[in-house]
Amino acid sequence: MYGKEFCKVYNEFGWNYYPENFGQQLNIWLKNHWLSPKRALDIGCGTGVLCRIMAESGMEVSGVDLSEEMINIAKDANPTIDFYVGDMVTFTPKETPNLVTCTGDTLNHLPKAGLIEEMFKNVYSYMPNGGVFIFDILNGREGSDDEPFRLDYSDSVYAILRITKADGVITLHVSTYENDILQFEEKIVETYYDPDLIISMLEGAGFTDITCADALNPDSPGHGTTLFLTARKP
Repeated sequence: MYGKEFCKVYNEFGWNYYPENFGQQLNIWLKNHWLSPKRALDIGCGTGVLCRIMAESGMEVSGVDLSEEMINIAKDANPTIDFYVGDMVTFTPKETPNLVTCTGDTLNHLPKAGLIEEMFKNVYSYMPNGGVFIFDILNGREGSDDEPFRLDYSDSVYAILRITKADGVITLHVSTYENDILQFEEKIVETYYDPDLIISMLEGAGFTDITCADALNPDSPGHGTTLFLTARKP
C-alpha cells in the first residue's frame, strides 16, 4: 500500500496519466460493444481519477481502495462519488455494479495467487448476469533493471524512479527530492502472474467471454508492460 507521503505527490508527478488514458479507452470499448452500464465499481481506485471519468460518462460510480490517504484525496476531489476504504479481495458494494474495473497494476499488489482467485469469486458473486469485469496486469516486461529515470514536478522538486525484478517480484523504488535534498523514499512491491493462470482463475470463478491483449481496443496503441483482460458473467 502506498505511504502517506507518496499519496500526496501521486497525481502531481503524473500517475494520473494512466487512469485518464484508460478512461478514454474504456469509453471507446463500451461504445464498440454497445454497452451502457448504469453502475460501476472501481477496485483500487486510488485518487479517484477513473471514477470521475466514468461518472462524467453518466454512470453511478463508487470506488474502493485500501489506502485511507488515497481515499481522502479522492473524496476531496469528487464529493459526489461514494468512496470506501476497504480490502479489494473481500469488499462488497452496497449497490450492484454491472461494470467492475481494477487497473493500474492493482491485482499485482496481491502477493499470492489465492488472493486473486478469492477476489474473482467475490466479484462474480455480487455482479449481475451480463456484468463486465475489466482489469489489467503486468505482462512480465516490467522491471528490466533499467537505469533510474527522473520525473520533474517543478524547478526544485523531482522524483527518481528505478524498477527492479527478481524471482517474479517487481519493485518500484521512488525517491523524491526538493532542492536536491531527499524528502522521502517509497518502495512499491508487486508480484508477476502468468496471464494463463489469471485466465484459468477467471474461468474457475465462472466468467466467460474472456479476452487478453496488450491494448483494450485493437486500434489503440499497445502497452509494452501491461495486459488488459475483459470477462463477462453469463
